[in-house]
Amino acid sequence: CDPTSGTIGKGERTGETWAALKMTLEVNDEGVKVLCGRDKVFLGDMVMLDLTATGGLDMSQGKNINLGRVREACGLNKPGQPFSPVMLTGQMVKVSVKHVPGFRNPAELVAEITGYAKPY
Repeated sequence: CDPTSGTIGKGERTGETWAALKMTLEVNDEGVKVLCGRDKVFLGDMVMLDLTATGGLDMSQGKNINLGRVREACGLNKPGQPFSPVMLTGQMVKVSVKHVPGFRNPAELVAEITGYAKPY
């Protein structure tokens, strides 16, 4: 996981800071590797983060829902358990993927992660 951030450039939140976790997941499904014709297949995802006024993760009700789904799939979402994004490194998850038109080239389909679940 790599944290990233920036400043919102337009809209009603212009000038506010945004933050996200860029995640790279290695696919272990042999069928997918064969289909792609590769020894290693990787998927990328970016989870947008809700921050507190002091810049920490906002863990209040209704905040960081997508991060919570990833944490739950990794078994890292237990009440009272400390959490740091680095704890996601090396975790196994099952993902749901759909193919959508690419941002740069809408004629090209790209894989998009639509859900996370425990691997077993």
